[in-house]
Amino acid sequence: MPIDINELREYKNGDPAKWRKYMQQRFKPAHFVDEVIAADEKWRDATNAIDDLNRQANALQKQIAPKKKAGEDCAELVASMKASQKEAKEIKATLPQLEEERDSLLNRIGNLVDPEVPISNDEDEDNLVVALYPLPVEAEGEGEGDGEGEGEGAKAEGAKKGLLPCPLGVLQYTLPHQTT
Repeated sequence: MPIDINELREYKNGDPAKWRKYMQQRFKPAHFVDEVIAADEKWRDATNAIDDLNRQANALQKQIAPKKKAGEDCAELVASMKASQKEAKEIKATLPQLEEERDSLLNRIGNLVDPEVPISNDEDEDNLVVALYPLPVEAEGEGEGDGEGEGEGAKAEGAKKGLLPCPLGVLQYTLPHQTT
C-alpha cells in the first residue's frame, strides 16, 4: 500500500524533504519523490483545467438562456460553450492515464523508516534478531530438561518432539486405518 499523496503535497502540509531522506535511508534514489510530485502536478493542472472549462461553460449557459427566451441570436455563445465542453471532455479522457502514472510512481516510495531500525544496505549482515517465533526445531528441546528432577527421559522426549503436534507413536492412531 503506497503512502498518501498528501504527504508529498506542500500545500497540504506534506514534507517532501522528509520522504527524500527516507528514500536515501532505504538506498533508493531520492528523485523518485520529485517524479511523483511532477506527475501529481500534471494531474492537478488537468483537473483544474477541467473545472475552469466547466465553469466557463456554465457561465455561458447562463448568458444563453435569457437571450433564447428573448429570441435573440446567440449562435456564437452556443458555439463557445460547446467548444469549452468538448475541450473539457478531451482533457477528462486523459485523467485516468495521468492518475495511473502518478500512482505507479507513488508505489515506488516506501513507508516510514522507524528510528530504531538500523540503516543498512545488507539486512542479513546487520539485522539484529530480537526473537524468533515459532522457535526453530533445533531450539525447541533445549530448555525442557533443566536438571530439576526430570532426568534424561524429558530430554529424550523433547528431542523427539519435532514439528508434529503429538508423539510419533500416537500418530498411527490419528490417521484413518484402511483394511484391504
